[in-house]
Amino acid sequence: MNGNGFSWEVAGDAATAVLRRPRVDRPAIAGARPEAMELSFMEQADYAKATIFAVEPMGSEVLVDVLLDEDTRIKARAEVNFAGQAGEAIWIRPKPDRIRLFDGESQEAIE
Repeated sequence: MNGNGFSWEVAGDAATAVLRRPRVDRPAIAGARPEAMELSFMEQADYAKATIFAVEPMGSEVLVDVLLDEDTRIKARAEVNFAGQAGEAIWIRPKPDRIRLFDGESQEAIE
């Protein structure tokens, strides 16, 4: 999966879905739920550098909005002791086996 300045591995069920998908001339949309995102305050291989946009304490967890670029915002779930603040650099990636794919036209899940 490639984006504006980042690239992530697609594995597990998502990779199987890509391999089984018939060749078509339209894109697939990749998605991951907030709990499928991994955050790091240190640069990591396969992680994209981002900026923390907002931190929302939710009791037993924290929701973190990060900006990959001015057009791409991603929500991640973090532990209750998450110490990041808006404006700080952070690295983010989806867990490779938790990426889900959707047909670019119909937006139906590709199973």
